[in-house]
Amino acid sequence: MQSYCAPVVCPAWNPSAGRPTARLLHVLFLFQGMAMGITGPTLLDLSIITRSSTDEIAFVFTSRAIGGFIGGIVASVAVNYVNNWVR
Repeated sequence: MQSYCAPVVCPAWNPSAGRPTARLLHVLFLFQGMAMGITGPTLLDLSIITRSSTDEIAFVFTSRAIGGFIGGIVASVAVNYVNNWVR
């Protein structure tokens, strides 16, 4: 006997229930881009505030690039590990 499950009430009816939608991901990537883009225009102000040279403060870009690279590798390994663990 099959039971009735209303679309609004039953999470099994909606295959994407509990998962982020494409619109949410677009908004999150928009905010991430805005947060990453703020470093460029404020670079000279940051060097004035910290009394650093432009060469010293430009290290921020290098650090962010290296951190993004290492973070991408760690996230890739973590996703592969969790994917195998969940199956």
